[in-house]
Amino acid sequence: MLQAQSPLNEAKTAYQKKDLSAAMSKIEEAETQSNNLESYDFWEAKGIIYYDYYKTDKEADSLYKMRTAALEAFVKGIELSEDETNKARLTKKLNSASNSCYNSAIEQAQGGNIKNAEIGIQLFLKNSKIANASINTLPLQLQYAHVKAIYYEQQYKKEGKESDFNSSKTAYEEGIHLDNKDFEGNFHIALLYYNRSVDLIDQLDFVDIDEMRLKEEEAIELHKKALPYALKAYEVQPDNAVLLEMLEGIYFNIRDFAKADEFKALLER
Repeated sequence: MLQAQSPLNEAKTAYQKKDLSAAMSKIEEAETQSNNLESYDFWEAKGIIYYDYYKTDKEADSLYKMRTAALEAFVKGIELSEDETNKARLTKKLNSASNSCYNSAIEQAQGGNIKNAEIGIQLFLKNSKIANASINTLPLQLQYAHVKAIYYEQQYKKEGKESDFNSSKTAYEEGIHLDNKDFEGNFHIALLYYNRSVDLIDQLDFVDIDEMRLKEEEAIELHKKALPYALKAYEVQPDNAVLLEMLEGIYFNIRDFAKADEFKALLER
């Protein structure tokens, strides 16, 4: 007399037949059986099934629910494995799933879906270290901060909303917090303030004298805010022509003409 397969084995069979919906249903049933929770086989199967199910419709996992379950299963399987070959195989899958979270986070940030992107980047940072303890995530974290900042900066240019200006600056500051010599962060914050000041100066021909004075004072304050960021960027790229021109303009507008001439000379050399 044939014995009924366990839900775990039924899940594996359904997976082998490429019936991922049935495999998902059976692996969920298997998870209700306490004996599976300390089984490497169960967590390996769950991770593989959930991750492959995600790959059938990647856009449907914008909230990372499938990948979160897969990542947790891979980590649990690695913890339970007593076989180095099995552990290496799951570590490779963990790394792949983790990287997919990073790639999705970048795409979402580019499109302005920052809330979901934050979920993805945190999953990546948490799990990439488990998959590869020696990984240097700094360049990837900087890239993510810059992508967010660029999105908000573009929105600010289109719509002029103060919230987008502040969000762009905050995202660039995230990069600076990670690396205080981050050229992109320092340069672009300086540029945000500089361009805003230039916009004010361009309006001076269309206002009365009292308002002109107020706008001139505001423009000077914006240049002063730009200056420390521009100087930090200058430490990293002292030959950057756009930056030298910006520094010349900043010093000229805050009435430090000697410094303005100094950067003008550097620009013309």
